[in-house]
This record gives sequence, C-alpha cells and structure tokens, in this order.
Amino acid sequence: MPRFRVEISSVRGKMARRFGVLLVKSLFQKAGIKQLSILHVSLAAKARAPALFHRKTHEFFFVLQGSVRGRINGKPCRFRRGDCCFLPAGAVHEFQAGKSGAQTLDVFFPGLDLGDPDIVSPRAR
Repeated sequence: MPRFRVEISSVRGKMARRFGVLLVKSLFQKAGIKQLSILHVSLAAKARAPALFHRKTHEFFFVLQGSVRGRINGKPCRFRRGDCCFLPAGAVHEFQAGKSGAQTLDVFFPGLDLGDPDIVSPRAR
C-alpha cells in the first residue's frame, strides 16, 4: 500500500488557470493519485459558463460564497452559499453567477487533467 504525506495548503498563492469565465486553482492534484482532483473555482459577477458535460468525470461542488443559477440536464436550478450538487458524468450543466459572483469547491473523480480537461460541448454528442 503506497504511503502519502499529510499536506496542508491554502488557496492563497496558488496559481490560477482560466477556462473561459472560470478561474480555477488546483488545491489537490497529485501525479500518484489520479482518482481525485479538488479545485477552487471562481466566477465573476454575472459571468456565464456555457453548457458542457464531462464524458468520464463525475463532479461534486459546494458553494463557498455567492450564488449561481443555471440548468442541469435542461432543468433550472439555483444554488447559494452552503448548497452542494453531484453531477454524474454525462450531466449537461451550465451556470451563471449571481450579482456578487460565486466561489465553489469542486471535487472531480476520477481526477481531472487540467492540461486536457474532460470538457465537452453538448453539440459534440
């Protein structure tokens, strides 16, 4: 059984990557642990993330700050601070941040390769 060291980290000082309107900071993504990615995702006020889905990756998100509204598999939804959602692979989702923006903690499994993320437009189905 492999052994891993305990790691303590902070979102402060982490390098961010931009994916369209999403600003993403990787909190946990180890080469030896491909089963999991944990990301801090920010959306500016009123920013709209287009519809997409993940072919292989499941996503769980927890709203840390702000609010978002959108659609999941065509059904309207709203989330605010303290709300969470599980999106299985293949679930088409799109979101727009509220007037104060939004920050979420996102967990992807298996892990998401940020160099080649599992992001697909619904038109590609």
